[in-house]
Amino acid sequence: MLASAVRLGRGARCRRTRELAGVLPLILYNMEGSPYCRKVREALSELELEHVVRNVPKGSPKRAALVERGGKMQVPYLIDRTPTARCTSPTTSSPTWRPKYA
Repeated sequence: MLASAVRLGRGARCRRTRELAGVLPLILYNMEGSPYCRKVREALSELELEHVVRNVPKGSPKRAALVERGGKMQVPYLIDRTPTARCTSPTTSSPTWRPKYA
């Protein structure tokens, strides 16, 4: 609860002003307790980007799929299937994916 209060409603607002036709849903490998993952989830919500969240908690067999894709266990891991680009550890200011959708 405190973490949400400190973030002052981030992720509850929307900024997108144009339609994104033909964009496949992004895939986000995520750990619920990670503050870095939280920033990415908030940015995806603000930009109203369709996305699938794949939680990979400690001890989960789902981690193998992430390691297979990214080569190591590191979250957040965002997969943009439209241009076949991948972004490890995206942040809300990351130049590799945010300007494309903002």
